[in-house]
Amino acid sequence: MATTPAHALQFDAAPEASAFFFGNVLGQGSYAKVFHAQLKKSRLDFAVKVMDQSFIRKENKTAFVLTERKVMSRLSHPNIVKFYCSFRDHHSLYLVMELCRGGDLFGLISQEYQNQQEQGVSDAACSFELTQFYMAELINALEYMHSQHVIHRDIKPDNLLLSKHGHLKVTDFGTAKDQDGESSDVCQFCGTASYVSPEVLHDKPASRAADLWAVGCLIFQMFTGRAPFVGENDYLTFQVIINHSSDEFEFPSSVPETAQDLIRKLLVQEPDERIGAQQNEEGYAELKNHRFFEGIDWNTIVDQTPLYNPPKLDLPEPKLDGASENWTVAEYFSDDYSESTSDEFSSKRSRNSSSLQRNRPACIGYDEQIRFESTVKVRSKMFNRTRDLYLTDAPRLIVISAWSGRFKRELFLTPDTTVNEIDPHTFDVVTRSETIRITDSNNLAQQWARAILEAVSE
Repeated sequence: MATTPAHALQFDAAPEASAFFFGNVLGQGSYAKVFHAQLKKSRLDFAVKVMDQSFIRKENKTAFVLTERKVMSRLSHPNIVKFYCSFRDHHSLYLVMELCRGGDLFGLISQEYQNQQEQGVSDAACSFELTQFYMAELINALEYMHSQHVIHRDIKPDNLLLSKHGHLKVTDFGTAKDQDGESSDVCQFCGTASYVSPEVLHDKPASRAADLWAVGCLIFQMFTGRAPFVGENDYLTFQVIINHSSDEFEFPSSVPETAQDLIRKLLVQEPDERIGAQQNEEGYAELKNHRFFEGIDWNTIVDQTPLYNPPKLDLPEPKLDGASENWTVAEYFSDDYSESTSDEFSSKRSRNSSSLQRNRPACIGYDEQIRFESTVKVRSKMFNRTRDLYLTDAPRLIVISAWSGRFKRELFLTPDTTVNEIDPHTFDVVTRSETIRITDSNNLAQQWARAILEAVSE
């Protein structure tokens, strides 16, 4: 018997958590986790974003949550993750969304960069054809989004998912700006360090030009494997961005001339001067007619077969019953969920941890100096865990849950510790007893390697 595809499903009424089985954690932020979930009745798979109400109220995030739901409920585009419905219980808010099984653009760039490295090619990642296709799909999504008066404000590789067929899908509208609604955070900092536009750093309102700045960063990163603006910490990254001059910007040979021209026209300090930023139809027409996109059929691109065929993501079947007695997702926000059964969960409340505002962990004494810190992803069995990583002068690496703030582990470093850089984001820390793979999405692998090696040599 034929089954209804998830993307065509319409919920007649808002479901409850009891209607789902919950599985692996697919991603997490400061006040939410995204679970793989399966609807019991149809066995269709979804991504369900679950937000802790108590934390939202405590941290005054209500406006962000309401904006995210409002924005997603009115956006409908093939290159934007589909939103189905929302519901709530006593503890949590739930957003039911399309499940994308093709990974994300960050993973694709890392994979292509490593392939180039293995062939002896440095400072190179994706091909022209691959970059052109995905940037065209992103431009399509942004043109539609901006026509609906929505500014994303956090465009980056991690927020660009890939469907099982390889099409790009914009996700995570948690910091989006709805220009149709009243906004109390017009000039509030939003975004990720390496992709933030200069005007946002100068406390000016974010417009469509801020999203287009991020597109310029992404084009550069797809060709080279690294973000164009990187400092040893967020503050120094911001200084690089503020002092950037498009006329003096240098490119490695892996970036074609047509791409260089487009990047220069996007990474302009003055937002109104960026190509595509004009608040009329001519704006996007000029951008789409740039010679970098020559050969793109904008009307049929969403129906074309992508050049990249993602490997099939085999997720374990969700088994945690949302109808279980005393079950609430908020109480089971465990960092080790995908490695545990429901019986092994402990009831924990989540605490905020931000890569830009991080409290000193209690496990680090004040007689111990923090040498380097960042929010990273640490490989754990089959999954990458989001962690706050600290290097101290002990020397040791301390791993803290970025979600709960709980101490996870420590790794004492010795003079024979080595660091292997895999690509600009990823590195292995090798000790006598183990090897740990770490990914820093801000392209800080080299800085981490240098800091660790300096710490063990002193």
